[in-house]
Parts: sequence; C-alpha cells; structure tokens
Amino acid sequence: MKARMSQITKRPAKPAGLLLLACLFASTAFAQLDGGLGHCNQQQLQSGQGGGGGGCPQQLKQIKQLASQPAPQSLPVTVQNTPNVNVTNTASVTVANTPSVSVTNTPSVNVANTPSVTLESGASVAVTSPVDGQGNPTPIAVLDAFQPYEDECIIAFNGLTGGSCAFQPIPSGKQLVIQEFDAFGQIETGLKPYFALLTSWWVYHYFPATFMNSAYGIDTFVTNAETRLYAPASYAPGCSVYLTANSYQYYNCQLSGYLVDMPEGGSDLAAPKQHHQHPPLSLGRNPGRHANN
Repeated sequence: MKARMSQITKRPAKPAGLLLLACLFASTAFAQLDGGLGHCNQQQLQSGQGGGGGGCPQQLKQIKQLASQPAPQSLPVTVQNTPNVNVTNTASVTVANTPSVSVTNTPSVNVANTPSVTLESGASVAVTSPVDGQGNPTPIAVLDAFQPYEDECIIAFNGLTGGSCAFQPIPSGKQLVIQEFDAFGQIETGLKPYFALLTSWWVYHYFPATFMNSAYGIDTFVTNAETRLYAPASYAPGCSVYLTANSYQYYNCQLSGYLVDMPEGGSDLAAPKQHHQHPPLSLGRNPGRHANN
C-alpha cells in the first residue's frame, strides 16, 4: 500500500487532478477541525492535548490560518417572487436634488373627495376643448347663471301717450346681467307704439314692437329680444313705451338674466360723457324718464 501511494505521489499530477486533491484536502481539514474542536475543553487547550490526532494547539493554528485568509468578494443576489416588505414606524425618505419624473402613456388619474384647488395670484389654467369626429374643437359650455334674476313692471297709460315703470333695484354688492327683454301691450285699435325702451343704466336701449292681432277694439303688440345689458348695484332698471295717441290701456315689461357678485371696492359701470334725451313725441308730449303712473 505504501509503495502504491509513493507511486501516486511521484506521478506528475494533472491540473484537474490537482484541483480534485485540493478539494479533498480542504474537506478533510474542515472535518478534522470540526471533529477535533468538539473534544477540546479549556484544560486541554492549555495543556495541548485533545482529540483530532494533532492536539488543540495544532487545531488553533489551523483556525488562525483560516482566519488570516482574505474574505471572499461580494456576489450579486437575485431575489425572486417579489417578496412583500413591511416598513414600520413610518420611516422618512429624503429626496435630494429634486429629480425629474416622466409620466408615459398618459395614465388615468382619479381624484377622490373633490379636493379644493387654490391658484396663486397671477396663475392661469389652460382649458383645451376635445375635438369631434371631424377634428374640430368641441364648444365648452360655461354656466354663468348661478343667481338667476327675473322681474316685471306694468305701465298704465291713464289717458297719456306714454308711460314708464321701474323694476326692483339691484341688490347691493351685485351687478345684473340682462339676457332678455320682453314687453306685452294691449292698446286701442288704430294706436301703435313707437318703440319699447329699456334703461339699464345711463344709456337708453330701444326695442321694436311687433303687431300680433286685433280683437274687440284692442290691438296686441309684443316685444321679445335676446340681449346682453348691465345694471349696477342699487340701480332700478326701467321700461318706457310711447304711443301714437292717448290710451287708457296698459303695457307689461319683463326682463331676465342673472346676478354676479362684485368684488369689494369694485367700480360701478361708467356713465357716458353725454346723456341722451328722448325725442319729442308727435303730439309734443314727452313723459320723461321713469315717470311713475
């Protein structure tokens, strides 16, 4: 057996054989080290006696040799199956240098509970209309009538050729936007209204009267006009109608629109530099502005 082992040790070893022998030697050394340390106690370590065939000092020498070897380099670690990580105590994260964030593919964003959004002074928001099937922008519907307003007043001619009535004054801190003016009158057959007039501020606005029918000696005229006029706070808009002759009938005027809040300290509507007067009537009678009957 010794002769055969000597032949083996004298034979040149191939690289693969050397690697195999090194692995066998290392595993044997670790086995002896692990087995020997189990039989060493403190007294045996001090006396140099113990299991393992070489004594405790020899095993300590082997431990020191292993400890003196350089640590292996760090190796990449692959984590599979995406494990869940629980972070407790609400750890804080500091993001430095304000990195840029790119959002691709235009994801949908759901905003819950309708949060309030406040814009800084001077900030603006761009609103883009979606296009229709022909590539044209779809009109955006804007609802501005948050405070609808309607009123009417009645003119009784009382044998005169004209008359006026006043609507209710506009509330303080508000401005009236008039969107429609209507008038309905019944006067003696053969009489005709020159016009129906609406005063929303310092300027007169004239509207035509359309003949509708005649019955029982009474002719009916109607005015219906979509418009956009303004009346300031505390001002009472008025309606006036002038006829071709004296009448004992009446005329009914209506207006509709909405109120808007005026900012505190905001200016009222500017008055014109020159105030226009009503033209004199054919009979030389001019009831004047806002003549209450």
